[in-house]
Amino acid sequence: MHSGWATGLTTDSDDTAFPSIAPTTTEPTTTDAGYFIIDRPGGLYTDIIPYGTDAANEAYAIRIVGWSPVTAKGTVIGDVPSDALWVPFEMGDIAVTLGSRTGVAAAVVLDTHFLADTLVLSVEDSTVLSIFNAAGDGTANTTALLRVKHDGYKKIGVYFDRGTAATCNAMYRHRM
Repeated sequence: MHSGWATGLTTDSDDTAFPSIAPTTTEPTTTDAGYFIIDRPGGLYTDIIPYGTDAANEAYAIRIVGWSPVTAKGTVIGDVPSDALWVPFEMGDIAVTLGSRTGVAAAVVLDTHFLADTLVLSVEDSTVLSIFNAAGDGTANTTALLRVKHDGYKKIGVYFDRGTAATCNAMYRHRM
């Protein structure tokens, strides 16, 4: 089963560093403040295609974080009470290089946005992250894709450090 693609942020991120991530009693949600949180509706994986602005060959980084709630013994599985502790697990950092492929004028991803053509895991948990059309595959300017295995996490966070790109964002879809 595939679902349609959606953009992660309404406004592209221009964050110049990853935010501090720590356990919290506040349920992680998308704030459009330079990162987005994916609620896991089912399926095994989420596919992510990074994109950004400025020019081809600009680079930025993405950090993928799995979030799980810790609840009191005896809590019904699936229920997340207000006193739950949300614990983050850094699944990996990905170096992103923008290619020459762009979105389309007047579309949700514009012709000023360049799709990533190279992804490299710089810190990784290879059991939950996979890359397709990655560096060294011999096909320049293809669209690179990151596949995140949910691995039991209730939410997946996508955080940006814009590097040399002007702004960055990503589209995602859920798959079985």
